Amino acid sequence: MTISNSFYERAKALGHDIEELKKGNEVSSKLTFKCFSDLADLCSKISTPEERERRQALIEERAAGREKTFEERVEAHLHGTNALSGDKDLTSVEEGFPTDIIAVSATTKTLKSGQNLVGPNAAPTIWNTDNLVFPAGAYVDVQSTIFTIKATTIRIDS
Repeated sequence: MTISNSFYERAKALGHDIEELKKGNEVSSKLTFKCFSDLADLCSKISTPEERERRQALIEERAAGREKTFEERVEAHLHGTNALSGDKDLTSVEEGFPTDIIAVSATTKTLKSGQNLVGPNAAPTIWNTDNLVFPAGAYVDVQSTIFTIKATTIRIDS
């Protein structure tokens, strides 16, 4: 199986040991961000420009006809293409720092059948995988947690 370079690039940005991943091991870590700009820097490293453009389009569609909410402006800065501006937004967002994120990388992550719980009330979590496999009956249940999946391919078995 050929593993995509973008998977390893994301894993490297998350500080994960590439050799352990090449051995087939899952690597987990807790990342601490002292300020918003550090988190924004990571987000820019784990997303391609095309992904950021698509995310921005979704944000714009969702906010059509109205001013974006604070949360949408932060999302657009972290995952889209808009810069966060305005002293009020910058001050408000910095109030949430320092903050921790749980990052998990695996070349192939096969979920267990049934519920795969993320949360409740966990630190923001990123799953980085080259191949994410949903066996028949598997689902992800995210409860009161910010959750991101970065997968090169997703396979859903029926």
